[in-house]
Amino acid sequence: MIKSFAFGSSVPEIDVQDVKRFPITRLQAAEENAIADLSEKAADLRARADLLENAIAAEAEMLIDRFIAGENLAKIPVGTAADEAVVRRGIPGIVPLSENAMTGIEKGKAVCGGDACIAGTRIPIWLLESARRRGASESDILTDYPNLRKQDLVAAWNYVKSHTEEIDRAIVENEAA
Repeated sequence: MIKSFAFGSSVPEIDVQDVKRFPITRLQAAEENAIADLSEKAADLRARADLLENAIAAEAEMLIDRFIAGENLAKIPVGTAADEAVVRRGIPGIVPLSENAMTGIEKGKAVCGGDACIAGTRIPIWLLESARRRGASESDILTDYPNLRKQDLVAAWNYVKSHTEEIDRAIVENEAA
């Protein structure tokens, strides 16, 4: 069935009978779940790293632009240049603007139609707030969205407080649809 060559192997044809002879090792459910959880965490960390990399690159670009323009860079608070670059260039970034860059909220036209969502997920803040307004507890929400953590909800509620009109509008628009 498998032919070995000097530079590798070749499988010219696999017959159904050949496949039936292969032993298939199955992991225990707990091990498979642990692997799935680690894979999700890795994906979340990769997404967060991408966001941070974009914010840092935007900050560097903005600072270079300002330096070339002759601006005194000592007067620019750290983090604000990246926020401005995110808005000016439409780079998916972490919001709200002029707050700590690691809020855990992202907003960009390429993600969730531009609605603010939990970083690394496609879960919009308006959806979480809508659930909360309908009486869902944080425990209920965390059960419904197992990829979320308590700190994600804290970030979401802080975002709602500082962007109430935006969230209200998104809830009305999406629940009417």
